[in-house]
Amino acid sequence: MSVKFFVRMADENIAIEALHLSSMEYCREYLIDEPEIIDISISVSVADLEIEKKRYEMTEPSDEPYVETLCIFRKIAEAMPLKRALLFHSSAISVDGNAYLFTAPSGTGKSTHTRLWREALKERAVMVNDDKPFLKFTDEGLFVYGNPWTGKEGLGQNMSAPVKGICYLVQAPENSLRRLSPDEAFPFLCTQVYMPESEDAGIETYEMIGEITENIPVYELKCTPDSRAFEEAFKMTK
Repeated sequence: MSVKFFVRMADENIAIEALHLSSMEYCREYLIDEPEIIDISISVSVADLEIEKKRYEMTEPSDEPYVETLCIFRKIAEAMPLKRALLFHSSAISVDGNAYLFTAPSGTGKSTHTRLWREALKERAVMVNDDKPFLKFTDEGLFVYGNPWTGKEGLGQNMSAPVKGICYLVQAPENSLRRLSPDEAFPFLCTQVYMPESEDAGIETYEMIGEITENIPVYELKCTPDSRAFEEAFKMTK
């Protein structure tokens, strides 16, 4: 028996047909009533779950509800590029209504860095998504959007904000901030974006990465894991 529900993410109405009721509960903050227009439709089959279980080496029946949420997320990420949106591995924070994204390979310190921002800025700083937000081009420019997949700490909420800067973190003994050229930024961003299997969606993704490097300031931050790194990175808000 399947369960069908509707969510709104990155300003897209998504119909989801899942196998587990827990998947709907997982998306509870994004649930909507059935809309007149469906922008994206996805469904999860038993075969889909088996493929996803192999990806994550989860073989127990008790793993299935969690694996299904990963499968749903992957299918949404596959569909988003044709809606001018992509999944970007980063920790996204909104400061005074503008978003700044910190990206790097896992374990580099993205969440640590946005924690420094929250500690320094207090209520001025709000987490959008601590792990894998959506980026989308709109008539008003590039926006970042929250989604239910918020990382280990579960930091994030159903909101959006215009992107004003992206920062690639590099661990270092001293702090220094340098703006990258579009040619320098492009390969950094490519390593942190979900690349769809569909050729058409893949082409759209590469084109959007190029547009981001041309229109959004991208920085490299060599940083220490303390408040001095915040002081250096905060220069990009000026």
